[in-house]
Amino acid sequence: MKKFLLFILIFPLMGAATSLFADHARVMPKNVGRIYFAPSYQWGNKAFDNDASRASTGRPIEMFNLGLVLEHGVATWVTAALQWAPGQNFYSDIGLGATGSSDLKDMGDLFVGAKMQIVGPLAPVKSEKIRFSFAPGVKIPLTSDPDFTKEYTKMASGDDFTASKIDKHVLSPGWRLYFDYLFTKEFFVNFYNETLLYPGKGGLKNYDLTAGGIINSLGGGGDVSYGYDLTFEVEPNYTFKLSSSTDLELALPINYKATPAPVFELFGGAANALPALESGAKKSQNLTVRPTVGVFFKGWALPTEFRLGYFAPVWGKNTNANNTISAQIRIYYRI
Repeated sequence: MKKFLLFILIFPLMGAATSLFADHARVMPKNVGRIYFAPSYQWGNKAFDNDASRASTGRPIEMFNLGLVLEHGVATWVTAALQWAPGQNFYSDIGLGATGSSDLKDMGDLFVGAKMQIVGPLAPVKSEKIRFSFAPGVKIPLTSDPDFTKEYTKMASGDDFTASKIDKHVLSPGWRLYFDYLFTKEFFVNFYNETLLYPGKGGLKNYDLTAGGIINSLGGGGDVSYGYDLTFEVEPNYTFKLSSSTDLELALPINYKATPAPVFELFGGAANALPALESGAKKSQNLTVRPTVGVFFKGWALPTEFRLGYFAPVWGKNTNANNTISAQIRIYYRI
């Protein structure tokens, strides 16, 4: 059980990433864009097991990640986006190695897409009370590493090694749906869905340390099918006018994410370890609440928005229960 909970613990950022940038059904005005800097810090030693009980893994971890986002209004109702979040892990410490240190030196995949507002004030279907946007896109892997056959060898030799990864690193088409209902100009509720599909397969050597050890000891190899990632979120959002040029925004996103158990196709000696791999690979679910506060200084030469959120794990199965503090610095421009 401890080994399984530790495996869960070191998949820390994937569940948090998508909800960082849900951002409602609004789109950028034409020729207006913004650049995000998105640092996040995560720590903890808790995980939800298959019975949804919160248990200690006994091994605390911590990591610092920096993501980047670029969004630009290409039409009054269409925004193009490049989202790299989670981005690069610049610091990580995972207490796994007996002699060498273990880390999580990895980067997230890049989401490329376009948000199209179908219903809204400037959309093809006019409405002042409802905003609805559809955003097709694709996650593009920026790396296939880590190679866990090499990392397992480093661990066995007592050297420093990379213990896990923060994204699947497999091409993933999908979509995002945004629905806002505006009760007043200040208060609205957002409903969000993200669905990512994995029609392709990842390599077994890039799956985890256990798979790397199996290949090293038994030979052979294999592929891994991830299926899909499914996310739903509901967020009440209220904006206060602090002045004519400064807004204060309060939000409480409630986020649910589910992923199926991966499917393995093994060959050679590795095929003998299929039952062991399947027993440790289970469907995961997690529910988090993220109180968020933001201040938007519209009067600056480059309007800038600062946001701060805290991810609080509420419930889950076969997933980590770590704490995350995330920030965003959004700088707006016009061309």
